[in-house]
Amino acid sequence: MQLYGKEELSKDFMLEGENGLQMPAIKVFAESIKFLRTHFEDHIKNKVDAIKPRDVEWVLTVPAIWPDPAKKFMKEAANAGGIPNSRLILALEPEAASIYCKNLPVDRTLSSGGRSTLDAFAPGTQYLILDAGGGTVDITVQEIKTMATSNRSTWPMVEIGAELKSMKHLTNS
Repeated sequence: MQLYGKEELSKDFMLEGENGLQMPAIKVFAESIKFLRTHFEDHIKNKVDAIKPRDVEWVLTVPAIWPDPAKKFMKEAANAGGIPNSRLILALEPEAASIYCKNLPVDRTLSSGGRSTLDAFAPGTQYLILDAGGGTVDITVQEIKTMATSNRSTWPMVEIGAELKSMKHLTNS
């Protein structure tokens, strides 16, 4: 949260540790991202030969309330950590949580043969995302409108119509 509220962020911005020592924030974030990137690449290299580092698209999440300078800072940290802009997506945390949740297998269906399958949310399903932490609470209600197929993969995709609803409405449904 030390990046929140900063209207200007330079590469000289320092973070202070619990022990009182200071270090450039860009180095802290870049090295953390680099560690995660290399750990993932080493892990996937030993599991799936067909996936190369250039095939991976990285998603870096940031709090929804962060100003543009903080988002730009995170992009620069990702670049310094070895992730080029061409393979980087900056996503807001509530949006990323919503995309994750909408793909969870939560809808159980029994087929005529008695087999049970788990699917993602069906059209018409509403769900709530509560993102609490880091000093803020974000509440979003989403509704699955229609199922669609992406031209980039064969995984089912869902168009989401977002609408923030009052807590009164949520408690009455």
